[in-house]
Amino acid sequence: MSFSPPGPNRANCGYSSVQLSDVLRRVFDSVGFIPDDEAAIGQPGSYSGTARCGGNTFRKAVTYFASEVMSKFDDKSPESNDLKTKAALSKFHEAEALCSQTNQRFDKYFYGHRPEKPDVATAVVAARDLIWRLLGDIELSEVISGSTFTSGGSVCLRRASGSSVHKYSAKAEVTSTSFSLLQEVFPLVPLWVGNSEHPGVINVPGNKLTCVPKNYKTHRMIAGEPSGSMYLQKGIHTALRKRLLRVGIDLSNQTQNQDFARLGSKTGLVATVDMSMASDTVAKTMVEWFLDLNPSWLELMNLTRSAEGVFAGDRVIYRKFSSMGNAYTFELETLIFWALAIACCKSTGSDRRFVAVYGDDVIIPNAAVPLFLDVLSECGFVPNVKKTFFEERQRLGLDRFRESCGKHFYNGEDVTPVYIKSAPLDLMDYFHLVNNLVRWFRTLEAITDAPDLSKGWELINDLRALAPERWRKPRIPDGFGDGAFIGEFDECAPTRHRGNKRQWEGWSVEVLTERFDKANRLDENGDVLLPYTRKGTTTWKPHRDPKIRKEIRRYVKGVTFRGYLLSSLERLEKGRPPWHRHTRILDLANAARRLQEYDTGTEARGIELPPTRQVCMTKIVIAQW
Repeated sequence: MSFSPPGPNRANCGYSSVQLSDVLRRVFDSVGFIPDDEAAIGQPGSYSGTARCGGNTFRKAVTYFASEVMSKFDDKSPESNDLKTKAALSKFHEAEALCSQTNQRFDKYFYGHRPEKPDVATAVVAARDLIWRLLGDIELSEVISGSTFTSGGSVCLRRASGSSVHKYSAKAEVTSTSFSLLQEVFPLVPLWVGNSEHPGVINVPGNKLTCVPKNYKTHRMIAGEPSGSMYLQKGIHTALRKRLLRVGIDLSNQTQNQDFARLGSKTGLVATVDMSMASDTVAKTMVEWFLDLNPSWLELMNLTRSAEGVFAGDRVIYRKFSSMGNAYTFELETLIFWALAIACCKSTGSDRRFVAVYGDDVIIPNAAVPLFLDVLSECGFVPNVKKTFFEERQRLGLDRFRESCGKHFYNGEDVTPVYIKSAPLDLMDYFHLVNNLVRWFRTLEAITDAPDLSKGWELINDLRALAPERWRKPRIPDGFGDGAFIGEFDECAPTRHRGNKRQWEGWSVEVLTERFDKANRLDENGDVLLPYTRKGTTTWKPHRDPKIRKEIRRYVKGVTFRGYLLSSLERLEKGRPPWHRHTRILDLANAARRLQEYDTGTEARGIELPPTRQVCMTKIVIAQW
């Protein structure tokens, strides 16, 4: 699929608003689901009831959909936001208390203490040995080669200013522990915020905690890390992923976990185990004990982690090793769960080939589950009972159901639901809502004991009819985004498109997309100029909307040419040049000379602007060869 740049004109985004409660009632009616509480439909939460159509698997899929569809809905009201923040803070303190208990327990490990249960002790020691053999040693040069900035906010920069351009333009935020390490990095990045003799740094005590949406009950606590620490954390993140790939754990692909979950739901041979608060319960002393045989890794992680944080002005001394927001937390917890799972398989004689780990989603043979749960408890982790499924639960009368990495299976068949996370605000949101229902009806049709779903497709046609007339017909097959209604390829009947290269052709169609403008020049007033091309000639004009112009000027404030240069060079080195024909990328040989030609306070000549909720039309090619 290829994209052409979005045009400067707004598309017609009007549509007839819908009530989610009415839509859900018709969805439930079309699949034969009778809710217990009719009045609650449309409200955030889970719905219980009875499915009266189809076979056992179909009824499971329908009732599961009802319990999940509004479970992540965010009504965005200030009252509920306060309650969710309090719930998130309560969970945070609960996790810290668990980490404190785990730290006390593992403190004794350094003096020879081991768990009372021999099989648990054997598994924990074997896990440490597995980690030691897999990680080996690491050099600072390997970390630096994979170091970069994440796109999130830092201690001093909000998320909207979290791009690498902004971070290279600002001074490096460092903690007292990471500064000694960054002093070795500055000479290797000579253009970054000063030089090795006088680097531009801001000393901060630790990271900054904040809340982000999770579900209708609670928010999730994450942390904005100091930018200097973040830069090196990303290098450790890359090195850990390379090590995990050696043992078949590919953190860029969730397919293995999903395939094993299907196998477990069909045969019962493997279990799916999910953790509650996994990232927040990776206790500090536990990590230090597991990495005690790998001192080079432990030293680098200790120097780059934040030992404390701030939330709403209150200081927090962490009992955990690293928080959500640290670039290597996900990889570190994956490493620990992998080692524990393999160690439990060895102890029970289970087949380790059926182990798959993706963060806190663990696939493990059924025979090893009892020991694995005991080992998790010893290490301070709490399994999520609602998302943990194994054969013993089936013997207790529970379903043969498995869930991992976003896919849900029952008796070998896909029963994955869809979620409504917010009410549609414009036509693109409405496309997303209807398309998700189309995807769910297709999932239901693939179930072997599904009944006739003609009422469901009638509902889809009625929902499409509420869109503006020119957008009612499906335009794109599934897999090409939600810029229009999805449908079968023949139903979409896209326009034939022929490229300017030999033996290159396909089908093109116009869809909606959010605008992601790029600014390449600034005028004497500090306004961002955007390129407008007409009849092959490019002119530069300020943005037409005064409100957006004001937002853009606020966004580019503080950005320097130095920051843009370093961000561009980083992309060039990694083989990911920015997309825009007007953006000039300087090569490494020219970098120092070009930098001297500009004052370091000069505004950037080319940066990505923040996404605006301005929906425009663009043309995409949906098939090519």
